[in-house]
Amino acid sequence: MTKGTTTRNASGKVTRVSDDYIYIRRDQDGKTIKKGLYNNFPLNQDGFLHSKALVKAGDKITHNTPLAETNYSVGNTLAIGKNLTVAYMP
Repeated sequence: MTKGTTTRNASGKVTRVSDDYIYIRRDQDGKTIKKGLYNNFPLNQDGFLHSKALVKAGDKITHNTPLAETNYSVGNTLAIGKNLTVAYMP
């Protein structure tokens, strides 16, 4: 299973949201699929990745509905890296 924040080919209805997965019942065949979320996933250099679900149980979604955002994204904007203070020395 791949972890992602969009539904790609899954349009349907959200049935359940947990800390680790979003469960979606597809309109095409009624099959329930689950999309993974990052829950305090450790990264290098004292960083971590954490997803926050944007959908709730009962929401109708399409193939381009964002399911979650991370601590490195706000809306549709990717914000990675660190703010640096730089000084020029003569």
